[in-house]
Amino acid sequence: MAMQDMQDFDPPWWLKNKHIQSCFSAVFRPRCQNSLRWEQLDLPDGDFIDLCWSGKASYPIVILLHGLEGSYASHYIQLMIHALTQANWHVVVMNFRACSGRLNRLPRSYHAGDTRDLDFLVKTLRYRFPTQPITAVGFSLGGNVLLHHLIHNPASPLAAAVAVSVPFELARCADFIPPLYRWSLLRSMKTKSIQKILLGQPMPATIDEIKKVFDFRSFDDLLTAPLHNFRDADDYYVCATVRGLLKRIEHSTLIIHAEDDPLIPCDTIPLQNEFSASTIFDLHKWGGHVGFVSGDLPWRIERWFRLRILDFLRKSV
Repeated sequence: MAMQDMQDFDPPWWLKNKHIQSCFSAVFRPRCQNSLRWEQLDLPDGDFIDLCWSGKASYPIVILLHGLEGSYASHYIQLMIHALTQANWHVVVMNFRACSGRLNRLPRSYHAGDTRDLDFLVKTLRYRFPTQPITAVGFSLGGNVLLHHLIHNPASPLAAAVAVSVPFELARCADFIPPLYRWSLLRSMKTKSIQKILLGQPMPATIDEIKKVFDFRSFDDLLTAPLHNFRDADDYYVCATVRGLLKRIEHSTLIIHAEDDPLIPCDTIPLQNEFSASTIFDLHKWGGHVGFVSGDLPWRIERWFRLRILDFLRKSV
């Protein structure tokens, strides 16, 4: 495993709390003035995903993958759209099914181990842009999906990949997420499921059953597992977990993580010898979940991961 080649992330005293790190940018959102070009990409199974494009088509391509119940509007995606476009990248945001503001056509949705939509997008981009370098950056669940893509597609045309704040062990993370984060994410997931039922889509649970769900394991038992052909939540967690498979990554890959991530147990973070030789693992004491905010003053801050990702991608293509 290669070692990191940038200075370690070290926030000021007022930003060392893991929850402040995780929520700061969501509350004080970075401004992004980039205009987006929308595209509906129809999928082989009859469903679709919405793509958001920014930048010139002649630039190298970078795919952005958001986290659970995120979208193109997530603060970290908006930040990277602006930063990458300014640095002469052609950016495409892949909104997971039902995450762009429109419900998808099928009862099924997306999950942490499902790479089919990403696989199809990568193949589509390679066909459309046969000579352009293609890279990808995934955050949280999106980072988990990206790592699975690399693990199961050693011949993927991706030139490089970055994963930030990955839930390395799904079962542990599902039971670990604090109540406020859990409530916010489940509210969004349950609302979409109920909307599908009201539209007449055949779902494996009733509205009353969905309303009674208050933890991820119950939601995954009730909906994620049957909708995506898993026996139960435990089967899903085992299949979607990347820890134990990381040595199979052959692509140039950067993984950024914080020991104080409030959504991911510290003892699930892989050891140094669990990564492949092509992987750089940036592990930091602080940073929260997709945080890594630095700056001496609240009105003069920097998102450190932006600089780290730009530096890595620039050196990789």
